[in-house]
Amino acid sequence: MKRKMISLFLVAVLIISTITLAHASRPYIVHEQEGLFLEEQPIIDAEMDSRRDEWFAANYRNATNQLEAFYEGIARSRDGEFIYPEHFGGVYIDNDGNAVLLIVESRFSRAEADNNTMNLMNEGILYRFVEFSYAELIETKETIFSTMMARRYTIEACIYASNISMISIAPSCNQVIVGIVDYNNDMINGFKQYISDSSMIVFVQNDIIIPGGGYSIAHFVTMISVLMGIVVLVIILVKIGRRLQ
Repeated sequence: MKRKMISLFLVAVLIISTITLAHASRPYIVHEQEGLFLEEQPIIDAEMDSRRDEWFAANYRNATNQLEAFYEGIARSRDGEFIYPEHFGGVYIDNDGNAVLLIVESRFSRAEADNNTMNLMNEGILYRFVEFSYAELIETKETIFSTMMARRYTIEACIYASNISMISIAPSCNQVIVGIVDYNNDMINGFKQYISDSSMIVFVQNDIIIPGGGYSIAHFVTMISVLMGIVVLVIILVKIGRRLQ
């Protein structure tokens, strides 16, 4: 009786995993957002006059020049990755074409001691204060991925991971955006319980599909679960077959 219950449970796991896989084939959108185009791609109304376009273009050229110089001053690791200062909250180009520098308010004294940051501020760049550093946002995003992979064999993690359509760092919001296809409190609470409950995360309803975007990590995770279920089922069937001989 006990073995029969275990067999039924494993079959149920396979069925649930298969259903989850069917919903997990959505492309997984991940914006690395390194370099200049970190956020807020400018949207220009087609009806704007040429004077407005020229004004925007001038601001945009100036912004990109400022940010290029700024990124050249940021230290890099041996692998070539940026080592972001603790006071740095990110940068983005707003809808007027201006570069905006984000500074962690609690660490402003460190910003004042950083020549690279002060050079930008002395040039009159727009800036505002935020709560989290860009390095912390990156760490939160990477933690989401690592947790999903570490718990890829659990049904709960697969269910909630398969509902994710996007993970993106949004500097202008100073948050990690997690897009959810079936947006409801159960899915949000499940994500918080099984994947991450970071205060840096904000959830949005998102069902965007990008052609050629590739398969999601959720798809990969669920595929592993399905394969494991198939292997277990085959083993059970082989054992049953041997007993019937």
